[in-house]
Amino acid sequence: MLSTGVAIFLAVAYIAILYSIAYRGERKPPGQIKPYRYALAQGIHCTTWAFYGTITQSAYYGWSVAPTYVGAMLVFLFAHRIQMRLLHVCKQQNLTSIADVISHRYGKSPTLALAVALIALVGIVPYITLQLRAVTGSFAAVTGLADKPLPWFGDIAALVALAMMMFAILFGTRRMSLAEQHSGLMDAVAFESVVKLLAFMGVGLYVSYELFDGVADIFLQAAQSTDVSSILQGRPAGGFVYVTHILLGAISMFCLPRQFHVIYIENTDPEELRTARWAFPLYLFAINLFILPIALAGMLLVPAAASSDTFMISILLQANDPWITTVAFIGGLASATSMVIIATLALSIMMSNDVVMPFWLRATKRRLRNVTFTPKRILRIRRTTIAGIILLAFGFHKLTETSLPLVNAGLLSLALLAQLAPALLGGLVWQRGIKPGPASVSLSVRHYGYGGCLFHLFSSTAALRIANLAVAYYLVWA
Repeated sequence: MLSTGVAIFLAVAYIAILYSIAYRGERKPPGQIKPYRYALAQGIHCTTWAFYGTITQSAYYGWSVAPTYVGAMLVFLFAHRIQMRLLHVCKQQNLTSIADVISHRYGKSPTLALAVALIALVGIVPYITLQLRAVTGSFAAVTGLADKPLPWFGDIAALVALAMMMFAILFGTRRMSLAEQHSGLMDAVAFESVVKLLAFMGVGLYVSYELFDGVADIFLQAAQSTDVSSILQGRPAGGFVYVTHILLGAISMFCLPRQFHVIYIENTDPEELRTARWAFPLYLFAINLFILPIALAGMLLVPAAASSDTFMISILLQANDPWITTVAFIGGLASATSMVIIATLALSIMMSNDVVMPFWLRATKRRLRNVTFTPKRILRIRRTTIAGIILLAFGFHKLTETSLPLVNAGLLSLALLAQLAPALLGGLVWQRGIKPGPASVSLSVRHYGYGGCLFHLFSSTAALRIANLAVAYYLVWA
């Protein structure tokens, strides 16, 4: 267990390192082709869900590879032509967001862009909440604050939200770029991908060879335990859920704002995507190597914590080794910060371009006034948007903190964002598609489903129960 002062120092020191990396990257000439940095930056897909949530998921289903990452691997390996086509469209038309792509494909409709931006806003809030809750929970677990009552001004979640807000503004809105490319930020994201991969593999090696006599020993003891052996046999409906999650993971490679931004907007040359085609699946395979061994070890050592979001931390606290606890804490922090920065940046671009500035123009036009959006004003709008997004995530966290685990929060977010798949991917393969198609079918016809999901999104008890069913429902109706 770490002291509160040490944990805070580690977090501040890590963020300072990230800032120095990003600052150094910003001083280099823009537009440089860096295939391996680009491939590593795709690791932003591995958030705290990958670092903490997949262990809890594996402890329940007995999965050795997280299905959402199987879906991501399949897209990079077998849907490369679709990715290259979307990349070509983005670069040729200078499109900088999912809303831009969909609205441009269907007649440059501002109403459609507005709808897409609002769907992305609602869909990304649970995912940012996931990061907030994971960092908060891991900090409380490694410092022992989880068992101590704190005054209102000591709310860890509020402090973490404030830190992430400042961090996202500092990294994501340093300067204005027409291409919306941030070389320094990509350097920092690639560095974080290396950190969380090494941290996760370090935890896996420690659990396997320090707490046990190897991976084979873990499986042998799990097979001999009547309580744990059932996990290896799988759940009755596990196959259906696994396939559903694979499909959802594949869709996320196109519909997650942060993933779309890193793959298509931050790309400087098609060669980078060709390298990522084989490098990113290898990265995902490596980060999945120890998911099941860690989950089985946890079920043998601390079965009571198997359903908690801090299952991995609970395993390491049993070892009473501050060094490995530090590694896990930094790995979880790296998983959260990169996602929050890119997600809020991508969302702030959509909200400012398709919601705030058009509304501002219409409002000033009614008053017979002219307004000019200078780079400084646009950056202020985006900084305000980032702050608003983090505040929404914090509010959702407070509403659902007692009943919505990490896996379910991430699942609901992916299910919501999957609503964009028909219009986005359909526009690439259906050349004769017209605006009423995505506008009415993808957005309006499913008003009951989307509205119902919004209701359940803020109803924590119901959300916990319908998480897996919601995924299947949206995949059918998308």
